[in-house]
Amino acid sequence: MNRPYKFSIGDVHFVGAYTKETVLAAQNYQGSPDDIYLSTYPRSGTTWVQNFLIGLVYGCDALRDTKNFDEIFPYLEVDLNGVRGYEEAEKSLRRARLLKTHLPPHMAPSQLVFENRKQIIVVRNPKDVALSLFQFYQKQPVLKAALENKDLRAFLDDFLVGNVLYGSWWNWIDAWLRKYWANSMHYNFSPPC
Repeated sequence: MNRPYKFSIGDVHFVGAYTKETVLAAQNYQGSPDDIYLSTYPRSGTTWVQNFLIGLVYGCDALRDTKNFDEIFPYLEVDLNGVRGYEEAEKSLRRARLLKTHLPPHMAPSQLVFENRKQIIVVRNPKDVALSLFQFYQKQPVLKAALENKDLRAFLDDFLVGNVLYGSWWNWIDAWLRKYWANSMHYNFSPPC
């Protein structure tokens, strides 16, 4: 069996459709001020929110073009058979561009952190995320190979310590909430995470 391409940058783990080059290029991505970023931990309702935003920003007719979903809403750090998300974003003529990332703040496009671009962060219950992520691992051949025949209990142990795709859910959520609350005048307390 071919083992999937796996690597980590710090405590953030990648398996399959990513390269260090695409992750670093996404981090250095320079968009435009009218771009709208969707930041989610994997399996947090990303596709549902993407569809909602496409309809809201581009109109319902754009939702019929499901064959070009990745062109309409590029996934910045991914490399699917040589099609790199950040390059798809650059080619897009749409304004405002809708851009997706699962990267935590310390790896996300720097303009999100330092220039306060338009961003939507989706948070989902960690139990639901973990179960959805386990099912996703089972359905995707490259991820299934990364499971190494683990059952749900073993996978949940890995999830709890962040030994899964994109690392710790808790660290991801805590980092984005701290970034938001640090830049917001509405909150003067620490997040509960």
